[in-house]
Amino acid sequence: MSSVAESDRLSPMDAFFIYLENEQQPMHVGSVNTFEGKIPFKKFRRHIESRIGHFHRYYQKLLSSPLNLHHPVWEDDPDFRIENHVFLHTLPAPGALEDLHALAGKIFSGMLDRGKPLWEIHLVHGFNRRDSAMILKVHHAMIDGVAGVSMALVLFDLSADAPPAKAVPFVPAAPRTGPTRVTEEVWDSAIGAVRHWTHLQRNALSYFSSFKEGEWGNGVQHFLKTMTEFMLPIRHMPFNKTRSNERVIAWTEFSFAEFRAIRAVLGGTLNDIVLTIIAGAVRRYLEERAPAYLKKSKTFRILAPVNIRNEAERGAIGNHISFLPIDVNLDIADPVDRLHAIHLRTQEMKTANIAHAVNLLFEALQSNTAAVQSMALSTGGNAAVQRLLGAFSLIPLAHMICTNVPGPQFPLYCAGHRLTSINVMLPVCLDMGINCGILSYDQKISVSFIADKTVAPEAALLMQHMAAEAEALRNAAAVSTAKYIQITRSGRSATPPKEAPQEACVTQH
Repeated sequence: MSSVAESDRLSPMDAFFIYLENEQQPMHVGSVNTFEGKIPFKKFRRHIESRIGHFHRYYQKLLSSPLNLHHPVWEDDPDFRIENHVFLHTLPAPGALEDLHALAGKIFSGMLDRGKPLWEIHLVHGFNRRDSAMILKVHHAMIDGVAGVSMALVLFDLSADAPPAKAVPFVPAAPRTGPTRVTEEVWDSAIGAVRHWTHLQRNALSYFSSFKEGEWGNGVQHFLKTMTEFMLPIRHMPFNKTRSNERVIAWTEFSFAEFRAIRAVLGGTLNDIVLTIIAGAVRRYLEERAPAYLKKSKTFRILAPVNIRNEAERGAIGNHISFLPIDVNLDIADPVDRLHAIHLRTQEMKTANIAHAVNLLFEALQSNTAAVQSMALSTGGNAAVQRLLGAFSLIPLAHMICTNVPGPQFPLYCAGHRLTSINVMLPVCLDMGINCGILSYDQKISVSFIADKTVAPEAALLMQHMAAEAEALRNAAAVSTAKYIQITRSGRSATPPKEAPQEACVTQH
């Protein structure tokens, strides 16, 4: 029998992000959060230390399996010190937003140290002279977007005067030794293979049973059509390459109430509206920077992660995601027509349960041994290999990753200071040189771009084009920003709910 808990073994999807990582494409996620006022550093560090005990994973470091017999495991770090994970920075005056962008880009460059638990938190003083920011950096093997929001709800409070939490004492378990490890890895590998196939068969049954009688054939046909299109080569955009681990970051905010008003007039979902604006911004970017691309190809493919947690997995950390490949026609200049086309596409995929089917495909591919998966992904993640494949237009499979994570629609606080924004950051990988994170929080929608500095240094330019596209949709819907913000604020309760709403998948807004 093995002494390794099943929850401490990386799942195939968690391990995917470890195997894919290299110096040029570090695979961490995170966020840049801003706060009112100056948070004292010692108070902040005590606050973080008192909260991470609710996530034992943050005391654990990654331990590779001997000879790649199985996926790596999380094991308690006997040398854990909070000082090795929480740091302080001060922006030069006046601490403008561009200064915070630059610092965040510097922090998100480079890999996390595998010799300690794979997370860091950086407190920033001097933002807007008197405010603070928090830059969170966590390996993707530990969390996905939904787990990240769950973590935020533990790190932060519902009121400014919440009593301090008591730190949970950390007593590290004894590490496993050589002969024991090898024996357990062999055992766990055999048992893991059985569990994986059992899980795959159960998920396959769940997928086919999700259709009404006589409809599953149409669902499978739609899935095969979608995956055939997904595997076909697509033309590179100017930012579809990765050359360095240097990162540039930019973000902007929109009114949540305003987008809901646009939805009420024009139809679609909130997610469709955001994708419409992003696609329009990319179209403007290409018109300005690479007009020849628009003459040769009209397709912009977004890869959208989707939360696939079931009821039993609510609140679970790790990665419980699938992906939706969403093709957008760039030759649709009218934003309303583009919105309707995107909505039609996403609804078709939702009806055919494409996210579930894509997850089944990933699980089938992950049935190979850990050694095979590690070798294949490490090779595929190599920059030289990507350039070679890219010469034949086989990479990228998508132009951009765009994740949408619903957050709480009420204010949160850290050490007595109000959290004013949460801006999501993603890895830059697989020749997708710029990616996008979307998160809704406290009646605002944040849209963030993170890019390889050497191939897409003008992330801020996309932000300007997004503002223009949002204005076009606003005008088409005849939405008055001030009116809808006022209604929303007047209708909000002064007391936030006791529990955060369960996060939804990307297509369910």
